[in-house]
Amino acid sequence: MSITNAFVRAAVLAFCGICLLSTSAGALIEVGGDEPVTDRGWPTGAREVVNLPTRVSYWVGPPFGGGQFCFQYRCEDTQAFNEALEAFSRIVAPRLELIVLDGMTTPGEGLGASAHWEFLAWVPADFYGWGRQGGARPRVGTYCALPVPTLTVYLGEGNPIRWEDVKVPANIQVIDKRVETSAYKDSTGGVIEMHVYDMGTGAAVAGVAVSLSQPRGNGAGSTYHAETDDRGTAVILNIAKGTYYIGLSCAGYATRGLGYYQNRGRTLEAYDATLATAGVLNGKVQDPNGKPIASAAVTLGDMVAEDETSYELATGRAVTDAAGLFAVESLPAKVVGSLRVNKDGYAMAIMSQEVLAAKVAITLQFGATVRGRIKSVTAESAEQGIYAELTPEGGNRPGTYGGSTRCGDEGAFEFKNVPAGRYVLTGGVSPGGATGSERGPRKTLDVKPTKPGEVIEVDL
Repeated sequence: MSITNAFVRAAVLAFCGICLLSTSAGALIEVGGDEPVTDRGWPTGAREVVNLPTRVSYWVGPPFGGGQFCFQYRCEDTQAFNEALEAFSRIVAPRLELIVLDGMTTPGEGLGASAHWEFLAWVPADFYGWGRQGGARPRVGTYCALPVPTLTVYLGEGNPIRWEDVKVPANIQVIDKRVETSAYKDSTGGVIEMHVYDMGTGAAVAGVAVSLSQPRGNGAGSTYHAETDDRGTAVILNIAKGTYYIGLSCAGYATRGLGYYQNRGRTLEAYDATLATAGVLNGKVQDPNGKPIASAAVTLGDMVAEDETSYELATGRAVTDAAGLFAVESLPAKVVGSLRVNKDGYAMAIMSQEVLAAKVAITLQFGATVRGRIKSVTAESAEQGIYAELTPEGGNRPGTYGGSTRCGDEGAFEFKNVPAGRYVLTGGVSPGGATGSERGPRKTLDVKPTKPGEVIEVDL
Protein backbone atom coordinates (compact mmCIF):
# COMPACT_ATOMS: atom_id res chain seq x y z
CA MET A 1 0.00 0.00 0.00
CA SER A 2 1.46 3.34 -0.94
CA ILE A 3 1.40 6.10 1.63
CA THR A 4 1.29 9.74 0.67
CA ASN A 5 0.61 13.06 2.31
CA ALA A 6 -0.78 14.59 -0.88
CA PHE A 7 -4.23 13.20 -0.34
CA VAL A 8 -6.71 16.02 -0.02
CA ARG A 9 -9.56 14.78 -2.18
CA ALA A 10 -12.56 16.32 -0.45
CA ALA A 11 -16.24 15.98 -1.12
CA VAL A 12 -18.72 18.21 0.66
CA LEU A 13 -21.70 16.44 2.14
CA ALA A 14 -24.40 17.46 4.55
CA PHE A 15 -27.62 15.85 5.54
CA CYS A 16 -30.88 17.25 6.89
CA GLY A 17 -33.72 15.01 7.97
CA ILE A 18 -31.87 11.88 6.84
CA CYS A 19 -31.26 8.83 9.02
CA LEU A 20 -27.68 7.61 8.47
CA LEU A 21 -27.48 3.83 8.58
CA SER A 22 -24.63 1.80 10.00
CA THR A 23 -23.63 -1.75 9.06
CA SER A 24 -23.80 -2.66 12.67
CA ALA A 25 -27.54 -2.05 12.81
CA GLY A 26 -29.61 -5.12 13.60
CA ALA A 27 -32.96 -4.28 12.05
CA LEU A 28 -34.84 -7.18 10.50
CA ILE A 29 -36.10 -6.60 6.98
CA GLU A 30 -38.27 -9.72 6.72
CA VAL A 31 -39.72 -12.25 9.13
CA GLY A 32 -41.71 -15.41 8.53
CA GLY A 33 -43.02 -18.62 10.02
CA ASP A 34 -43.19 -22.21 8.83
CA GLU A 35 -44.63 -21.59 5.37
CA PRO A 36 -42.49 -22.86 2.43
CA VAL A 37 -39.74 -20.50 1.27
CA THR A 38 -38.53 -20.45 -2.34
CA ASP A 39 -34.83 -20.53 -3.17
CA ARG A 40 -33.33 -17.04 -2.87
CA GLY A 41 -29.94 -17.96 -4.30
CA TRP A 42 -28.50 -20.07 -1.48
CA PRO A 43 -25.84 -22.76 -1.98
CA THR A 44 -26.95 -25.97 -3.69
CA GLY A 45 -28.89 -28.16 -1.27
CA ALA A 46 -29.73 -25.42 1.22
CA ARG A 47 -33.41 -25.26 0.25
CA GLU A 48 -34.01 -28.76 1.65
CA VAL A 49 -32.71 -27.63 5.05
CA VAL A 50 -34.64 -24.37 4.89
CA ASN A 51 -37.97 -26.14 4.42
CA LEU A 52 -37.59 -28.92 6.97
CA PRO A 53 -40.96 -29.57 8.71
CA THR A 54 -39.43 -28.68 12.09
CA ARG A 55 -38.93 -25.03 11.10
CA VAL A 56 -40.95 -22.58 13.19
CA SER A 57 -39.72 -19.17 12.03
CA TYR A 58 -37.10 -17.25 10.09
CA TRP A 59 -35.72 -13.76 9.61
CA VAL A 60 -33.74 -11.96 6.92
CA GLY A 61 -31.28 -9.12 7.36
CA PRO A 62 -29.03 -7.25 7.94
CA PRO A 63 -27.43 -5.95 5.73
CA PHE A 64 -30.04 -3.58 4.47
CA GLY A 65 -30.38 -5.23 1.09
CA GLY A 66 -31.03 -8.62 2.69
CA GLY A 67 -28.94 -11.69 2.02
CA GLN A 68 -28.46 -13.12 5.51
CA PHE A 69 -31.09 -15.77 6.24
CA CYS A 70 -31.57 -17.34 9.67
CA PHE A 71 -34.04 -20.22 9.98
CA GLN A 72 -35.13 -21.47 13.41
CA TYR A 73 -36.32 -24.96 14.33
CA ARG A 74 -37.85 -26.88 17.21
CA CYS A 75 -38.08 -30.65 17.64
CA GLU A 76 -39.43 -33.33 19.96
CA ASP A 77 -36.42 -35.66 19.98
CA THR A 78 -32.85 -36.19 18.78
CA GLN A 79 -33.95 -38.12 15.68
CA ALA A 80 -35.39 -34.98 14.08
CA PHE A 81 -32.10 -33.18 14.61
CA ASN A 82 -30.13 -36.08 13.10
CA GLU A 83 -32.37 -35.87 10.03
CA ALA A 84 -31.59 -32.16 9.83
CA LEU A 85 -27.86 -32.93 9.99
CA GLU A 86 -28.20 -35.41 7.11
CA ALA A 87 -29.91 -32.75 4.98
CA PHE A 88 -27.30 -30.18 6.05
CA SER A 89 -24.47 -32.54 5.01
CA ARG A 90 -25.79 -32.57 1.42
CA ILE A 91 -25.25 -28.83 0.94
CA VAL A 92 -22.48 -28.12 -1.58
CA ALA A 93 -20.10 -25.58 0.00
CA PRO A 94 -16.36 -25.23 0.76
CA ARG A 95 -17.09 -26.10 4.41
CA LEU A 96 -20.07 -26.88 6.63
CA GLU A 97 -19.98 -25.97 10.32
CA LEU A 98 -22.00 -27.28 13.26
CA ILE A 99 -21.67 -24.94 16.23
CA VAL A 100 -22.56 -26.33 19.66
CA LEU A 101 -23.61 -23.86 22.36
CA ASP A 102 -24.95 -24.03 25.89
CA GLY A 103 -28.01 -21.83 26.34
CA MET A 104 -31.20 -21.36 24.38
CA THR A 105 -31.39 -18.70 21.68
CA THR A 106 -33.62 -15.67 22.07
CA PRO A 107 -36.21 -15.39 19.28
CA GLY A 108 -36.42 -12.30 17.10
CA GLU A 109 -39.30 -9.87 17.50
CA GLY A 110 -42.56 -11.57 16.62
CA LEU A 111 -40.89 -14.95 16.08
CA GLY A 112 -42.49 -16.79 18.98
CA ALA A 113 -40.72 -19.40 21.10
CA SER A 114 -36.96 -19.85 21.36
CA ALA A 115 -35.33 -22.31 18.97
CA HIS A 116 -33.57 -25.64 19.54
CA TRP A 117 -31.32 -25.00 16.54
CA GLU A 118 -30.78 -22.50 13.73
CA PHE A 119 -29.57 -22.66 10.15
CA LEU A 120 -27.72 -19.64 8.73
CA ALA A 121 -27.02 -19.09 5.04
CA TRP A 122 -26.05 -16.10 2.91
CA VAL A 123 -26.91 -15.15 -0.64
CA PRO A 124 -23.40 -14.48 -2.08
CA ALA A 125 -24.42 -11.62 -4.40
CA ASP A 126 -26.05 -9.75 -1.53
CA PHE A 127 -23.11 -10.36 0.80
CA TYR A 128 -20.54 -8.93 -1.60
CA GLY A 129 -22.85 -6.05 -2.50
CA TRP A 130 -23.12 -5.19 1.19
CA GLY A 131 -19.33 -4.95 1.48
CA ARG A 132 -19.34 -2.31 -1.25
CA GLN A 133 -22.49 -0.43 -0.29
CA GLY A 134 -22.56 3.27 -1.01
CA GLY A 135 -19.78 3.02 -3.59
CA ALA A 136 -17.24 2.84 -0.79
CA ARG A 137 -13.74 1.39 -1.14
CA PRO A 138 -14.19 -2.41 -1.44
CA ARG A 139 -13.64 -4.06 1.90
CA VAL A 140 -11.18 -6.91 1.68
CA GLY A 141 -9.71 -9.41 4.11
CA THR A 142 -12.25 -10.55 6.67
CA TYR A 143 -15.05 -8.52 5.09
CA CYS A 144 -14.92 -10.41 1.79
CA ALA A 145 -14.79 -13.93 3.21
CA LEU A 146 -18.25 -15.31 2.43
CA PRO A 147 -19.54 -17.00 5.60
CA VAL A 148 -20.04 -20.74 5.15
CA PRO A 149 -23.41 -22.39 5.88
CA THR A 150 -23.72 -23.03 9.61
CA LEU A 151 -26.07 -24.96 11.81
CA THR A 152 -26.08 -23.90 15.47
CA VAL A 153 -27.59 -26.10 18.18
CA TYR A 154 -28.45 -24.76 21.65
CA LEU A 155 -28.13 -27.54 24.23
CA GLY A 156 -29.56 -25.57 27.10
CA GLU A 157 -32.36 -26.36 29.49
CA GLY A 158 -35.53 -27.35 27.66
CA ASN A 159 -33.82 -28.71 24.55
CA PRO A 160 -34.81 -32.39 24.02
CA ILE A 161 -31.71 -33.11 21.92
CA ARG A 162 -29.29 -35.53 23.65
CA TRP A 163 -25.80 -34.75 22.41
CA GLU A 164 -24.55 -38.27 23.11
CA ASP A 165 -27.13 -39.55 20.59
CA VAL A 166 -26.31 -37.04 17.86
CA LYS A 167 -24.79 -38.51 14.67
CA VAL A 168 -22.65 -35.97 12.80
CA PRO A 169 -21.84 -36.77 9.13
CA ALA A 170 -18.12 -36.84 8.37
CA ASN A 171 -18.13 -33.76 6.12
CA ILE A 172 -19.45 -31.46 8.88
CA GLN A 173 -16.92 -29.64 11.06
CA VAL A 174 -18.00 -29.52 14.73
CA ILE A 175 -17.10 -26.39 16.70
CA ASP A 176 -17.96 -27.11 20.33
CA LYS A 177 -18.13 -23.83 22.28
CA ARG A 178 -19.48 -25.25 25.53
CA VAL A 179 -17.45 -24.35 28.61
CA GLU A 180 -18.19 -27.75 30.17
CA THR A 181 -16.20 -29.53 27.45
CA SER A 182 -13.26 -27.08 27.56
CA ALA A 183 -10.22 -26.57 29.76
CA TYR A 184 -12.24 -23.95 31.67
CA LYS A 185 -15.05 -26.22 32.85
CA ASP A 186 -14.90 -24.76 36.37
CA SER A 187 -16.05 -21.35 35.07
CA THR A 188 -19.54 -20.53 36.31
CA GLY A 189 -20.30 -18.38 33.25
CA GLY A 190 -19.02 -17.62 29.78
CA VAL A 191 -15.33 -17.59 28.84
CA ILE A 192 -13.32 -15.51 26.37
CA GLU A 193 -9.87 -16.63 25.24
CA MET A 194 -8.04 -13.81 23.45
CA HIS A 195 -4.83 -14.13 21.40
CA VAL A 196 -3.21 -10.86 20.26
CA TYR A 197 -0.46 -10.41 17.66
CA ASP A 198 1.52 -7.53 16.17
CA MET A 199 0.01 -6.70 12.77
CA GLY A 200 3.37 -5.89 11.22
CA THR A 201 5.57 -8.68 12.61
CA GLY A 202 3.14 -11.40 13.67
CA ALA A 203 4.78 -11.56 17.11
CA ALA A 204 2.66 -12.16 20.21
CA VAL A 205 1.94 -8.94 22.12
CA ALA A 206 2.17 -9.01 25.91
CA GLY A 207 0.55 -6.45 28.19
CA VAL A 208 -2.57 -5.87 26.10
CA ALA A 209 -5.51 -4.75 28.22
CA VAL A 210 -8.61 -6.70 27.18
CA SER A 211 -11.92 -5.25 28.36
CA LEU A 212 -15.55 -6.31 28.10
CA SER A 213 -18.13 -3.61 28.75
CA GLN A 214 -21.89 -4.00 28.78
CA PRO A 215 -23.39 -0.79 27.40
CA ARG A 216 -27.07 -1.67 27.69
CA GLY A 217 -29.57 -3.94 29.40
CA ASN A 218 -29.93 -4.84 33.06
CA GLY A 219 -26.17 -5.28 33.41
CA ALA A 220 -25.24 -1.94 31.84
CA GLY A 221 -21.91 -0.79 33.19
CA SER A 222 -20.64 -4.29 33.99
CA THR A 223 -17.02 -4.72 32.94
CA TYR A 224 -14.43 -7.50 32.86
CA HIS A 225 -10.69 -7.06 32.42
CA ALA A 226 -7.64 -9.18 31.68
CA GLU A 227 -4.11 -8.68 30.34
CA THR A 228 -2.24 -10.78 27.79
CA ASP A 229 0.78 -12.79 28.93
CA ASP A 230 4.10 -13.23 27.09
CA ARG A 231 2.34 -15.52 24.63
CA GLY A 232 -0.19 -12.81 23.82
CA THR A 233 -3.00 -14.72 25.55
CA ALA A 234 -5.61 -13.49 27.99
CA VAL A 235 -8.54 -15.42 29.47
CA ILE A 236 -11.66 -13.95 31.07
CA LEU A 237 -13.80 -16.36 33.14
CA ASN A 238 -17.21 -16.32 34.84
CA ILE A 239 -18.83 -13.89 32.40
CA ALA A 240 -22.51 -13.26 33.14
CA LYS A 241 -25.12 -13.54 30.39
CA GLY A 242 -25.42 -10.45 28.22
CA THR A 243 -23.96 -8.52 25.33
CA TYR A 244 -20.53 -6.92 25.72
CA TYR A 245 -18.24 -4.71 23.65
CA ILE A 246 -14.64 -5.96 23.35
CA GLY A 247 -11.79 -3.45 23.46
CA LEU A 248 -8.01 -3.86 23.20
CA SER A 249 -5.40 -1.31 24.27
CA CYS A 250 -1.63 -1.39 24.68
CA ALA A 251 1.13 1.25 24.82
CA GLY A 252 2.61 1.84 21.37
CA TYR A 253 -0.39 0.37 19.54
CA ALA A 254 -3.61 1.85 18.18
CA THR A 255 -6.49 1.02 20.50
CA ARG A 256 -8.89 -1.33 18.75
CA GLY A 257 -12.53 -2.28 19.16
CA LEU A 258 -13.48 -5.83 18.13
CA GLY A 259 -17.25 -5.37 18.19
CA TYR A 260 -19.87 -7.12 20.26
CA TYR A 261 -19.81 -10.52 21.97
CA GLN A 262 -23.00 -12.18 23.16
CA ASN A 263 -22.90 -14.66 26.00
CA ARG A 264 -26.07 -16.74 26.26
CA GLY A 265 -24.72 -19.08 28.94
CA ARG A 266 -21.60 -21.10 29.62
CA THR A 267 -20.13 -20.54 26.17
CA LEU A 268 -16.44 -20.31 25.17
CA GLU A 269 -15.39 -17.85 22.46
CA ALA A 270 -11.79 -17.72 21.18
CA TYR A 271 -10.51 -14.69 19.26
CA ASP A 272 -7.35 -14.04 17.25
CA ALA A 273 -6.73 -10.29 17.01
CA THR A 274 -4.01 -8.02 15.66
CA LEU A 275 -2.90 -4.56 16.77
CA ALA A 276 -1.30 -1.94 14.54
CA THR A 277 1.51 0.42 15.52
CA ALA A 278 0.03 3.73 16.69
CA GLY A 279 0.26 6.92 14.64
CA VAL A 280 -1.03 10.49 15.01
CA LEU A 281 -3.02 12.59 12.57
CA ASN A 282 -2.45 16.34 12.97
CA GLY A 283 -4.44 18.95 11.10
CA LYS A 284 -5.86 22.42 10.81
CA VAL A 285 -9.37 23.55 9.90
CA GLN A 286 -9.97 26.95 8.31
CA ASP A 287 -12.69 28.89 6.49
CA PRO A 288 -12.57 29.98 2.80
CA ASN A 289 -10.70 33.14 3.86
CA GLY A 290 -7.97 31.20 5.62
CA LYS A 291 -9.18 32.03 9.13
CA PRO A 292 -8.97 29.20 11.70
CA ILE A 293 -12.20 27.57 12.83
CA ALA A 294 -12.42 26.65 16.49
CA SER A 295 -14.65 23.95 18.01
CA ALA A 296 -15.04 22.03 14.74
CA ALA A 297 -15.72 18.32 15.28
CA VAL A 298 -13.31 15.94 13.54
CA THR A 299 -14.31 12.28 13.24
CA LEU A 300 -12.46 9.38 11.62
CA GLY A 301 -14.31 6.30 10.43
CA ASP A 302 -14.31 3.35 8.02
CA MET A 303 -10.75 2.57 9.03
CA VAL A 304 -9.00 -0.19 7.08
CA ALA A 305 -5.57 -1.11 8.46
CA GLU A 306 -2.45 -2.29 6.62
CA ASP A 307 -3.61 -5.93 6.75
CA GLU A 308 -6.77 -4.69 4.98
CA THR A 309 -9.17 -5.54 7.79
CA SER A 310 -11.58 -3.09 9.36
CA TYR A 311 -9.95 -1.34 12.34
CA GLU A 312 -12.54 0.13 14.65
CA LEU A 313 -11.09 2.94 16.72
CA ALA A 314 -11.93 3.38 20.38
CA THR A 315 -11.52 7.17 20.12
CA GLY A 316 -11.46 8.50 16.57
CA ARG A 317 -12.61 12.00 17.43
CA ALA A 318 -11.11 15.41 18.13
CA VAL A 319 -12.18 19.06 18.41
CA THR A 320 -10.20 21.98 17.00
CA ASP A 321 -8.71 24.56 19.36
CA ALA A 322 -8.74 28.35 19.03
CA ALA A 323 -6.08 28.13 16.30
CA GLY A 324 -8.13 25.55 14.35
CA LEU A 325 -5.64 22.78 15.20
CA PHE A 326 -6.47 19.20 16.13
CA ALA A 327 -4.71 15.88 16.72
CA VAL A 328 -6.19 12.38 16.61
CA GLU A 329 -3.94 9.96 18.46
CA SER A 330 -3.78 6.18 18.78
CA LEU A 331 -4.80 5.30 15.25
CA PRO A 332 -3.01 2.85 12.97
CA ALA A 333 0.12 4.38 11.44
CA LYS A 334 -0.83 2.94 8.06
CA VAL A 335 -4.54 3.22 7.50
CA VAL A 336 -7.13 4.11 4.88
CA GLY A 337 -10.42 5.62 5.97
CA SER A 338 -12.63 8.67 5.94
CA LEU A 339 -12.37 11.93 7.83
CA ARG A 340 -15.44 14.05 8.53
CA VAL A 341 -15.33 17.64 9.75
CA ASN A 342 -18.40 19.62 10.70
CA LYS A 343 -19.46 22.73 12.54
CA ASP A 344 -22.76 24.54 12.59
CA GLY A 345 -22.79 27.29 9.97
CA TYR A 346 -20.45 25.42 7.63
CA ALA A 347 -20.96 22.70 5.05
CA MET A 348 -19.72 19.34 6.29
CA ALA A 349 -16.49 18.15 4.66
CA ILE A 350 -15.77 14.46 4.09
CA MET A 351 -12.53 13.20 2.61
CA SER A 352 -10.98 9.82 2.00
CA GLN A 353 -7.29 9.68 2.69
CA GLU A 354 -4.27 7.63 3.61
CA VAL A 355 -2.80 8.54 6.96
CA LEU A 356 0.81 8.18 8.16
CA ALA A 357 1.48 10.58 11.04
CA ALA A 358 0.16 13.08 8.51
CA LYS A 359 -0.58 16.77 8.62
CA VAL A 360 -3.67 17.94 6.78
CA ALA A 361 -5.28 21.30 6.09
CA ILE A 362 -9.06 21.27 5.68
CA THR A 363 -11.15 24.17 4.40
CA LEU A 364 -14.80 24.27 5.43
CA GLN A 365 -17.06 26.13 3.03
CA PHE A 366 -19.72 28.43 4.42
CA GLY A 367 -23.09 26.77 4.89
CA ALA A 368 -26.45 28.50 4.54
CA THR A 369 -29.68 28.05 6.48
CA VAL A 370 -32.59 27.70 4.07
CA ARG A 371 -35.89 28.21 5.83
CA GLY A 372 -39.45 29.29 5.15
CA ARG A 373 -42.88 27.74 4.95
CA ILE A 374 -45.30 26.15 2.52
CA LYS A 375 -48.19 28.61 2.59
CA SER A 376 -50.79 26.23 1.20
CA VAL A 377 -50.61 23.91 4.23
CA THR A 378 -53.95 23.40 5.96
CA ALA A 379 -54.70 21.71 9.24
CA GLU A 380 -55.96 18.68 7.32
CA SER A 381 -52.91 18.41 5.06
CA ALA A 382 -50.53 18.98 7.99
CA GLU A 383 -52.09 15.97 9.70
CA GLN A 384 -51.23 13.84 6.64
CA GLY A 385 -47.62 14.97 6.85
CA ILE A 386 -46.24 17.69 4.59
CA TYR A 387 -42.57 17.58 3.65
CA ALA A 388 -40.13 20.03 2.15
CA GLU A 389 -37.37 18.52 0.02
CA LEU A 390 -34.12 20.14 -1.08
CA THR A 391 -32.42 18.44 -4.03
CA PRO A 392 -29.38 19.43 -6.12
CA GLU A 393 -30.39 20.54 -9.58
CA GLY A 394 -29.98 17.48 -11.79
CA GLY A 395 -30.71 15.06 -8.93
CA ASN A 396 -28.88 13.58 -5.97
CA ARG A 397 -25.34 12.39 -6.69
CA PRO A 398 -22.49 11.14 -4.49
CA GLY A 399 -20.82 14.07 -2.80
CA THR A 400 -23.85 16.38 -2.92
CA TYR A 401 -26.21 17.75 -0.31
CA GLY A 402 -29.82 16.68 -0.27
CA GLY A 403 -32.59 15.78 2.12
CA SER A 404 -36.15 16.25 3.27
CA THR A 405 -37.81 17.39 6.45
CA ARG A 406 -41.35 17.27 7.80
CA CYS A 407 -42.93 20.69 8.03
CA GLY A 408 -44.40 22.16 11.17
CA ASP A 409 -48.10 22.76 11.72
CA GLU A 410 -48.01 25.98 9.70
CA GLY A 411 -45.82 24.55 6.96
CA ALA A 412 -42.53 25.80 8.43
CA PHE A 413 -39.30 24.09 7.35
CA GLU A 414 -35.55 24.58 7.77
CA PHE A 415 -32.38 23.11 6.23
CA LYS A 416 -29.06 23.91 7.90
CA ASN A 417 -25.45 23.97 6.71
CA VAL A 418 -26.40 23.91 3.02
CA PRO A 419 -23.28 24.25 0.80
CA ALA A 420 -23.14 26.55 -2.20
CA GLY A 421 -24.96 25.28 -5.24
CA ARG A 422 -28.14 25.32 -7.28
CA TYR A 423 -31.05 23.45 -5.69
CA VAL A 424 -34.68 22.57 -6.32
CA LEU A 425 -36.98 23.08 -3.32
CA THR A 426 -40.26 21.18 -3.42
CA GLY A 427 -43.17 20.49 -1.11
CA GLY A 428 -45.42 17.46 -1.01
CA VAL A 429 -47.33 14.99 1.11
CA SER A 430 -44.47 12.49 1.12
CA PRO A 431 -40.68 12.86 0.97
CA GLY A 432 -38.91 11.85 -2.23
CA GLY A 433 -40.57 10.33 -5.26
CA ALA A 434 -43.88 12.19 -4.92
CA THR A 435 -45.56 12.64 -8.28
CA GLY A 436 -48.77 14.02 -9.75
CA SER A 437 -51.19 15.38 -7.16
CA GLU A 438 -48.76 14.49 -4.38
CA ARG A 439 -46.10 16.84 -5.74
CA GLY A 440 -46.67 20.35 -4.49
CA PRO A 441 -45.01 23.68 -5.33
CA ARG A 442 -41.36 23.92 -6.39
CA LYS A 443 -38.77 26.61 -6.66
CA THR A 444 -35.15 26.76 -7.88
CA LEU A 445 -32.61 28.34 -5.52
CA ASP A 446 -29.07 29.62 -5.99
CA VAL A 447 -27.30 29.17 -2.65
CA LYS A 448 -24.16 31.31 -2.30
CA PRO A 449 -23.43 31.88 1.40
CA THR A 450 -20.81 34.53 2.19
CA LYS A 451 -20.71 33.92 5.94
CA PRO A 452 -21.38 31.04 8.36
CA GLY A 453 -25.06 30.18 8.66
CA GLU A 454 -26.27 32.90 6.28
CA VAL A 455 -30.08 32.73 6.25
CA ILE A 456 -32.02 32.37 3.01
CA GLU A 457 -35.76 32.93 3.45
CA VAL A 458 -37.99 31.27 0.87
CA ASP A 459 -41.68 30.42 0.84
CA LEU A 460 -43.59 28.00 -1.38
